[in-house]
This record gives sequence, C-alpha cells and structure tokens, in this order.
Amino acid sequence: PTLNNVTISNNTALIRGGGMSVWFSNPTLNNVTISNNTVSDGDGMIISIDGGGIYLYSSNPTLSYVTITGNTATDNGGGMFLSYSNPTLNNVTISNNSANYAGGMSLSASNPTLTNSIVWGNSHESIYLYNDPWIDNANTEPIITCSNIQSGWEGEGNIDTDPLFTDPENGDYTLQESSPCIDVGTAYLEIVGEVIVDLNESEYIGSAPDMGAYEYNPLSIDKPVEILPIKYSLEYPYPNPFNPKTSISFSIPEQSQTSIKVFDIKGNLISTLLNESINVGHHQIKWNAEGYPSGVYFVKLDAGEFTQTQKLMLVK
Repeated sequence: PTLNNVTISNNTALIRGGGMSVWFSNPTLNNVTISNNTVSDGDGMIISIDGGGIYLYSSNPTLSYVTITGNTATDNGGGMFLSYSNPTLNNVTISNNSANYAGGMSLSASNPTLTNSIVWGNSHESIYLYNDPWIDNANTEPIITCSNIQSGWEGEGNIDTDPLFTDPENGDYTLQESSPCIDVGTAYLEIVGEVIVDLNESEYIGSAPDMGAYEYNPLSIDKPVEILPIKYSLEYPYPNPFNPKTSISFSIPEQSQTSIKVFDIKGNLISTLLNESINVGHHQIKWNAEGYPSGVYFVKLDAGEFTQTQKLMLVK
C-alpha cells in the first residue's frame, strides 16, 4: 500500500502494533502522522508486547516526512519495533513515545536507514538493540546519517542536542527558529550504490534540508496567529460519551486562579484535574476515567468569579 497525508491515531491493539502491524510488506508512507496509539496485553500472560506506533516483521517500508509520537508499548519499541526488517526513514520525527525498553525504536535483526531524522524525548532509550535469544542479532547495524539522536549515535552529520520543537506537549513538532536541526540535513545520500536521498532545491528551504518531519519555513502562513479569548468558557468535552478518556477545553481571558473538578451524579467530588494559576489563552486538559464506573458525571470550571459546568457520559 501507499499512504499519503494520513493520520493513524488513538488506536489500541493487543500484543503487536498499536497503530500499524506490517508483516511481509513494503508500504510507502508520505506525510503520515502516527500518534497516541497503544499496544498492551489484555490478560497479562503474553511475554512481549511490542510496537506501540508501528510493528514491522520481515518488511522494508519507506517512510518520508512521517511523525511517530506519543505511542506506548508495554515492553519494546514505543514508537517502532523492527524484526527482520530494513526500512528507509527520511525526514522522520520519533518523539515522546514510551516503553519499558526503547521508547523510540527497538531493533531485532534489523538494519534501518535513518537520514535527516529526529529521535528525541522518548522513554526510555532512543534506539535499543533488542537481544532476542531466539534471533541472531549480530548483523543489527542501523545506518544513521545527518540525524539528531538523543544520547548520540555514530554517523556522518549526526548531532545530540535539543531539537527545540515548537510545542510538543500539544502535538506541534515543527521547529522553532533557533532549532539546531535547521539547514543541517543532506540533500543527497548514496549508500553502497543505492540512492537513499535525492532532493532538489525546490524540495527544501534554506541552504540544506532540515532534520525531522517538518521543514522550517519562516514565511509560512499555514499556522494562523492565535486569537486570544475575550471571555471565560468551558467547551463541551470531546468525545462525549467517552471511554475512558475525554478532552476538556476551556478559555481564560486573563490570568486567573483556575480549577477544573469532576463530580459524580450525586454531587460528590471525585477528581481535581487542575488547580493553579493559568495564563491567558485556550487550554485543554484530559480526563482518564479508567477506574470509574459507567454513568453521568459533571466537569466544573472555576476561574476568578466565573463558573461553568458541562455534563459527561462515561460508557464502558
């Protein structure tokens, strides 16, 4: 398959591949976002739970301008788990993924090629060579060039420094103006006679390509200027009904001591999601009701002298 301009987000799988599970296949992914997917073990009996974002087995996909962020695996490869796979990754951002081993990438008998990419802010290791006792990992040798790898990686043009994403906590992995990842990539790369990267000047901005999935453009009009709110408001939560997570958005027109609390249908306070001074702007907070029974709940915003309540329906 070929995936262009696709978002794969908020999915859950058992055992392998929260976002994608790819076996004996060589898909092409261009401008794809794989975010907030989870792979877990439903009954706690499986030995290894791998590949929160992508699980590859005997597959050699090509990923270009792909963002893999916020994914979770119980065991290996929060972002990606590779087994007998040799993918090509150009201008890929792998960030804020988590697993017990290799929050970024876990490699088992695999030789990926990474160019102009960023692997940063994952928990725990950025890249982990998975020692599977049933697999000969002697030939696991990733080729990494002109990339920003947290904790460092040998290779031409590689760096190890904060990429200065714009707002990663809210899913914005574009680069700030002062980012060390701007104009330090390569426009052409050939490995053992195979052309890995071949970009002309119209395909990047500045003197060289940037690292990561997003080319920095100081003249971009894609991101509108934020309009500050003129009144307090608590938006209707989304999704609603929900199970077990929902997002609660609210607006603050002036810096205020702000609290967001959740009450059950009897009016009992069951959770305080926020209680602090909040700056002017539009904000969002999530509520995970994993440990609560199905039913009707109410979320209440108190900011300054303003109060507003919205109704929630948890359906399990």
